[in-house]
Amino acid sequence: MHSKLISIWILIIIIFASCESKVEKTIEGSWSIDTLYYHEYDIRNCVLINVIDFEHFFCELPTTESYCEGLVEYVREGQWEVEKTDSIPLVLKIKTENAIFSGTHRVIFKKDEQNRLLKMELRSDDLYVVCRKGLFNYDKNEDLVDDLVKMSH
Repeated sequence: MHSKLISIWILIIIIFASCESKVEKTIEGSWSIDTLYYHEYDIRNCVLINVIDFEHFFCELPTTESYCEGLVEYVREGQWEVEKTDSIPLVLKIKTENAIFSGTHRVIFKKDEQNRLLKMELRSDDLYVVCRKGLFNYDKNEDLVDDLVKMSH
């Protein structure tokens, strides 16, 4: 009986660890920004490049132009990590000096069946981003997309 309980706990830990790595592996890569609101203002036209690149716990973030109503942000580098909490299924923490992207954001994966895309929504008090995964084979990863959508809701 005791060994069965230990086996069950080990299985739960393995499943939880694989879920986390599945999310992190999916986040890694380039995401094109379709929607970008900061303090409820559309600032997508303010960024120089509308792409966020996530590498192994390192990210490159968009910067802004000086003409964007005083919103000047030159810092591109940051660090990121995924957290799973009891109240919010998936959380992405970005640590950076870039004030636009710095903070804790709720992650919601979305399935765009019409365009065959995986989309990710980031939400916090200050930021709202909708982006799509670049170089992602939607057709070969449809089960993964379904899992990510389910995990994030």
